[in-house]
Amino acid sequence: MTMPLITDVHLSIDGHGRPIVFPGQRPAGPEHQPLMEQLTAAITANPDRKKVKLNDASRWRIQRMREGRYALRRMRDACPDIDALGLPQWIKALLLGSKMREAGGLVVICGLTGAGKTTTFSATIAARLRLHGGYCLTIEDPPEDLLEGEHGLGYCEQIDADEVGGYENAIHAALRCFPAKDSSMLGYGEVRDSATAAQLLRVAVDGHLVLVTMHSKTIPAGLQRLSALARAAGEENANDLIATSLQLAVHQRFDLEGRLVASALARENKVIAHIKQGEFSALTQEVETMQLKNL
Repeated sequence: MTMPLITDVHLSIDGHGRPIVFPGQRPAGPEHQPLMEQLTAAITANPDRKKVKLNDASRWRIQRMREGRYALRRMRDACPDIDALGLPQWIKALLLGSKMREAGGLVVICGLTGAGKTTTFSATIAARLRLHGGYCLTIEDPPEDLLEGEHGLGYCEQIDADEVGGYENAIHAALRCFPAKDSSMLGYGEVRDSATAAQLLRVAVDGHLVLVTMHSKTIPAGLQRLSALARAAGEENANDLIATSLQLAVHQRFDLEGRLVASALARENKVIAHIKQGEFSALTQEVETMQLKNL
C-alpha cells in the first residue's frame, strides 16, 4: 500500500515536542522517520533558511513557529494548469484576455488563507506566457511554484525576495531587470505592507501588467485594503491609481465540499467611478451584477 502524500510537517529540532504530519494531524510514525531526519538535518544546517530541497527532489517551505519548532509545507512539483483549477470559464477568459498584454495594469487575486490564491496566480502567469508570449518576473518569499523557465514563447524568472534583502529591494531589482521596449509582467506574492502597495500601484500605471494576491474576504474589501496600505505610505492618490490601473479583481474560496467558488470584477466605467470616489462598498453590487451576467 502506498503511503499517503504528506503535505505538511510540524517538527522540533531540539527534541521538545513530537513531529506531526498532515493531512490528519497525526504523530509521525516509523514510516515517516527518514523524512523527519532529512528535514531536521536541513533546518539544523541553516535555521534561517526559508525553503529546502531534499534528496527525493521534493521542495519544502519552512516557517519558524517558536524556538526550535518549525512548520514545513511541501511545495508543488509542477506549476498548476489553469484548466485544472475549476475556475468558471468566463473568469478564466478574463484572466487570459489579450488586451492586458498591451494595456498593462493591475490584476488582484484575493481570498482568505487556503483559498488557492497562489495557485491561481501561478497558473495565470504560466497560461498567459504560453498564450501571449512575453516576459514575466515574479517576486515571492519564497517562490512556491516552479515557474522559472520557458512557457511556450514566453519566459519567466523568479526572484526570492529574502535573497535580495526584502520585498522593497526586490521590486527595485525587478524594474532594473525588465527588458527595454517591452511591456512585461510582474508577479508579486501577497501584498502586506504599505510601501510595497504604493510601489506596485505606480508600476501598474506605467504600462506593466502587475499580478498580485491580497488577503481579504471580498473583492471590495481587498481593493479597499490595497488603497489603505498605499495611502499609509503617503500615496494620497491611491484611489486614482487603482482606478487607472485596475483591469481585473478575482475572489475565490472553497465551499464545504471542497469546490472552488469564484467571483470577479472587471474594468468598467461604473467600477472606475466608484473607486475614484472611494466608494468601495458600492463595488459589491457591481460584483453581483457581473456574476448574474455570466450565469
